[in-house]
Amino acid sequence: MDDNELIALLTERSEEAIEKIKEKYGAYCRCIAAQILGSAEDAEEVENDVLFKLWRTVPPARPTSLRSYLGMLSRQLAIDRRRHDSKRPIKADAFAESLEELQEALPEGSEDAVVNELALRDALNRFLKELSEKERRIFLLRYWYACPIREIAEELKKSEGSVKMRLKRTRDKLWFFLNEEDLWNE
Repeated sequence: MDDNELIALLTERSEEAIEKIKEKYGAYCRCIAAQILGSAEDAEEVENDVLFKLWRTVPPARPTSLRSYLGMLSRQLAIDRRRHDSKRPIKADAFAESLEELQEALPEGSEDAVVNELALRDALNRFLKELSEKERRIFLLRYWYACPIREIAEELKKSEGSVKMRLKRTRDKLWFFLNEEDLWNE
């Protein structure tokens, strides 16, 4: 069943839509959540929250890409869960490391703005379009999906040092891009 058919089922309020979406995209949602939360159990809970939020938001929303919409919901809900879970130990995991790396390129105090501010989001989208396909993929694997450097290197058949260097150069490009866009000023 393709995404348009699934969205049509959601619009008709058919419960079959949720089962079909879970079957098709459940592992994708859990993978994103698990990278951020570091727990398979928490990732399953986020998957359920994603499906519930999808049910509540479609309609009126009609996403052009169901996969992207589910990815965005998974990421948002996992980050929210991570922020509000005071029992979660703070450790140097891939998600925390990736945020620390990215903060170097972002304006002071803009960590939440990455998710919430339309101007910064639009600028990031334009920035990503300017990157080569390989740079964009590495950047998204690290900073959207929170993949560890080791996994990115294995997937791309590159050394970890090569991946780290590409990420550093891309963060530097982002810093200059945001400066040119004048997004450093409050």
